[in-house]
Amino acid sequence: MNTVLEALRQILGTPEFYDAGSGYSGSWDYGLMIEYFVGAVILCIVVSSVFRLLGKLVSR
Repeated sequence: MNTVLEALRQILGTPEFYDAGSGYSGSWDYGLMIEYFVGAVILCIVVSSVFRLLGKLVSR
């Protein structure tokens, strides 16, 4: 499981949503959260489409 997560982090990058910055309170970058989530969803759709295509090619 760790290798799958490492592969996803190589493709999508390391998620750094929380910026501590200078000062006591940090801030959340919601735009980066949405971008990371959309990228992960697109990656899942692409991977499932590839497996579906391979399944159709093998079953014939």
